[in-house]
This record gives sequence, structure tokens and C-alpha cells, in this order.
Amino acid sequence: MILKTNIRFILLQLLLIASNITLAQGTDKVYNHELATSELEETQTRLKAGESFELNPELFEYIYLNINTFPSIPIDAGIEERMQSFTPIFNQLTFILKSLVIESRDSISVEHAMIIASLGYQSVNLLSLGNEYMETLDKSDPTYTIREKGYNRATSGIQDFLIGYIITTFLENKYEGVDSILTSSLIVFAPKIMNELPKDKRKATTKLIKKYIGNKNDLRLNKEYQELLDVL
Repeated sequence: MILKTNIRFILLQLLLIASNITLAQGTDKVYNHELATSELEETQTRLKAGESFELNPELFEYIYLNINTFPSIPIDAGIEERMQSFTPIFNQLTFILKSLVIESRDSISVEHAMIIASLGYQSVNLLSLGNEYMETLDKSDPTYTIREKGYNRATSGIQDFLIGYIITTFLENKYEGVDSILTSSLIVFAPKIMNELPKDKRKATTKLIKKYIGNKNDLRLNKEYQELLDVL
């Protein structure tokens, strides 16, 4: 019951919190990685300050369309440098998502879908880095247990995110205009997240997905759901 409540909370975070910002109609701004990174950071700062302003949906479109190369990281970058690049982006997207006005629980906008999908891809990056980092640690080090607990919290959070995303996609959202964004992204990043999760969490995630969605033949996106099960 507690787990179901937690997943529901994650889902509501994806579809939810009203605040004082909305999405603008778009501008003629031309983005690159540097500008997008800078604007994300500025946006989070302004939101934390409680400013009322409009976001440019083209920013989220740019990030989504360039998710495989965003943010820019040197090929020879070490673990710490990569973590310092990926973590702020993940946190900023999460913060912005929680701050956006959502008019209906069962219908999300294209921009919201792009943000959520981008978070899915970024989750893969963070999990991969976390696993790589844990392998470098000495288990006899007195601080190892503390770091392991932090790692476990992070993997549990991403596990909840994945389950919430799947519930959003196949049970909650009714807006067909974002189906392609949600499902096509999920088919790509979901198996990658599963591969990076600890073995016990992989098994638990599969069980929870089947528990909450099961093998319902009346799902609006049943074909896409079956494709997801196949890749998982």
C-alpha cells in the first residue's frame, strides 16, 4: 500500500503542480547546447526566486531532439566531470517540470511530454555513471556504506520515475498528440534503465509494471505496451 502511494505521488509529480509560470508561444531564438544549458540554469534560478514569467517551449524541444548529445561533454571526460554535467541538467528539468501549470491530470502538453521523456534519457546517464562510480570505491572504506545508501536512494528514485512514466503513458494520459513522444522514447530508454538498475530492482520493477497495468487488452495503447514488455 505504501509503495502504491509512493508511485502515485511520483505520477502526480509528473502531471501536476500548479505554480506561477506558463509556456510561451515560442520565439525566434536559435538554440545550441551552450545556450540551452545556460537558459535551463537561469530558468531554475528564476523559479526558485518566485518570478512569474513564460517559458519558451522551443527550449524543451531542442533538448528533446538533441537528447543523445545534450549536454556537451568531452569524450575523455572523467566520472566527476560527467557527473557535474549530467546532474544539474537532470535536477533543472525535474524542478521545471514540477513547476509547470498542468490544466488536466489526464492530458499533458507536448512540452511536458518532451521534458518527461528527456528526464528518462538523462536517468540512463545518471544510473550508468552511478554504477561506474560505485565500482571505483573501496568497500573497506568507512564511507562506503554512506555512499552505498545514497546510491540506493538514487536508484529507487529512478525506479519510481520509470514506473510513474509507464503509468502516465498507458493509463493516465488521454491526449493522442503526445503518444508518439512518450512511447517512442520509453521503448528506447526503459530497457537501458532496467539494464543499469540493480538486479533486485529490475525484477521488482517488472512485477510492479505487470501489477499496475497487467496484460489488459483494452488499453488505448495496447500495441505499444506489448512492445515495451518485449524489450524489457
